[in-house]
Amino acid sequence: MLFRQSTVMKLYMFLMSMLNTVFGYKPVILIHGVLSEASHLEDMKEMIEESHPGTDVKMVALYPELESFVPLNHQLKYWKDKVEPLMNDTEGVHLICHSQGGLICQGLIESSNDHRVLTFIALSSPINGQFGVPAYVASYMPWLKGSRESLTKYMYTRFTQNTFAISNYWKDPRQEYNEEYINYAKYLPIIQNHPNSQNYDAIASKQRKNNFLKLKKLVLIGGPGDDVIQPWQSSLFSFYDSNYDMVHMKNQSVFLQDWFGLRTMFERGDVHSHIIPGVKHVQWHGDKNVFKKAIKPYLT
Repeated sequence: MLFRQSTVMKLYMFLMSMLNTVFGYKPVILIHGVLSEASHLEDMKEMIEESHPGTDVKMVALYPELESFVPLNHQLKYWKDKVEPLMNDTEGVHLICHSQGGLICQGLIESSNDHRVLTFIALSSPINGQFGVPAYVASYMPWLKGSRESLTKYMYTRFTQNTFAISNYWKDPRQEYNEEYINYAKYLPIIQNHPNSQNYDAIASKQRKNNFLKLKKLVLIGGPGDDVIQPWQSSLFSFYDSNYDMVHMKNQSVFLQDWFGLRTMFERGDVHSHIIPGVKHVQWHGDKNVFKKAIKPYLT
């Protein structure tokens, strides 16, 4: 019986390998978000393997649960050590990055000169900033309870920027905090190549933009049912103006002035946005409808 089981398993693995060769499925790398870990993406891994048998799916284990609060500029160094060798696969790879993982993945792409990432899927990610702390995050850090406006005075301090990842992409839209965000947020203005930031470097900015534009597709996924990303439209590169009115991606400075290549990619026809209602934040990576409509079509 053991011999038969072993033979069947070997035959199965061989057939899966042949299917991958025939259909040309590219490897997929999964990156988790805040207060999560690699194993939480097992549902996404199973859907990919069921849909595209033989696909090499890698769930990268790093900064799990509370460790995900480590500042993103520090995290990026270690994510790069682990993920960059996978991103340099000669066949090309796809990145699926949930929540805060989307910001990590943008940083990885921009800082990797030799990457071969074909598709970057930002799955309900605060890709254009966060302005608000969800209750379940605040429960881990009671000092975060309170109105988002009252929290801003802490978010741009050196202490918070050096200890709490969310502060690195905290974006208060009020005009009086514009300079503080640009100059003191230690991650988002940098990966967006904000030209007015005191951290702006023209040479580094050009390289980051060139690296980002090596992507073949950018897929943005979000929806009004999300209970963590605030505003949820940040997942689609939209955001508030100073009056809290929503400004579409195409009217944002980051797009209009093409800081890191977003407009170029859009005009190439390579930016794909999906709004899917009724999905809570922790459900995105296991939702079959989301996978079918907004993920599977790009994993070819």
